[in-house]
Amino acid sequence: MRKHRQKILIISGRSLLGTKIIELFQMLPNIEIPLTYFSKPIIGGVYIDITNNQQCTQMINHIDPDCVVLISAKTDVDYCETHKSDAYQTNVAGVRNVILAS
Repeated sequence: MRKHRQKILIISGRSLLGTKIIELFQMLPNIEIPLTYFSKPIIGGVYIDITNNQQCTQMINHIDPDCVVLISAKTDVDYCETHKSDAYQTNVAGVRNVILAS
């Protein structure tokens, strides 16, 4: 009997943490990891902007993952303090968009 391949969507897989998580999942059998990107295109990857609710929902529905791992975030505290709206869009609204789309 063939096991179902699990599709794990890792959002922000080009980050250091994302790369390491992908490496770990690739060691497991029956795992498919769709490639996504935001600012640095990946060959064969799918563009995803978590701050755009409609685009985020369409892309997650298109990929249809079994699991979503969201690593994407604005992490530079100094930047976030001076760019509060941008930080909010990614770190709060973007997370909400992913949760609702999943």
